[in-house]
Amino acid sequence: MQSILDNKRNDVLSLLNSGHTVAKIVRRVRVSKATKLTIENKRYCVQKIAKGGLGNAIQAKEELSHSLKINVSADTVLRTLKNYGLGVLPKVKKPDISDDNAKECLLWCKDRIDWTLDNWKRVIFTDELRKTRKHGGGRIMIWCEISYSRIGWLCKIEGNLNSKLYKSITDDDLDKCIDEMSQKLKLRSDQATSKQKKYEVMSWPAQSPDLNQLKIRRNEYDKPPKGMNNLWDKTREVWYEKITVEECQKVISSMPYCVKACIKVKGYGIDY
Repeated sequence: MQSILDNKRNDVLSLLNSGHTVAKIVRRVRVSKATKLTIENKRYCVQKIAKGGLGNAIQAKEELSHSLKINVSADTVLRTLKNYGLGVLPKVKKPDISDDNAKECLLWCKDRIDWTLDNWKRVIFTDELRKTRKHGGGRIMIWCEISYSRIGWLCKIEGNLNSKLYKSITDDDLDKCIDEMSQKLKLRSDQATSKQKKYEVMSWPAQSPDLNQLKIRRNEYDKPPKGMNNLWDKTREVWYEKITVEECQKVISSMPYCVKACIKVKGYGIDY
């Protein structure tokens, strides 16, 4: 049982002698319950929120359970954070699209409002994506492509994707994909420059993840990857073995809907 200070003990005895009930004495004296978190545990939570990339008390609770094997409620963590001066902020609606980018996205969609599925079948979506291990531990950069008829190539990027590396990828992997599809296609590109060969590079609006068919699929691994090599192996496994042609067709077929929905909200985020 937790001991109380002498002054509080005297208050309790005085209230008992005055005939107060135990419940009323507890409310008036406010004897706090013992906490499961030590000072070090509390500082760990604060550090993870302030600098470790965690966003809320629930994530901090899970981090305590995963890393320190300490099981407490999210309310306990929230009280700890408040005691250290960390308040609750309203969640920012994502994507947080600027007004200028929303206008650009709206104009882009209006230019393609009459596109049918046949038009979108001729588009190859390419992008640079990040895959990150849970609870930290590094990340990898990948370049990938997808079209209506198939999953394209997956490339692991060492360093940053600059124009020289981008050109090397398109000259090799993308050309192979286009040769296999053997038809005239448009390439959806993220502002990277390349010499046009067998394809036409299509402009793409900034801050438009709801239109990006490569980012709508978020696969969770059965077991968390143990290292960077394992993360790359798991990414390839999901990409080549678990994403089917039917799923490719499903997401590309949604483009006419996405364009119309984006116009309806004037270029801002949509519910996919």
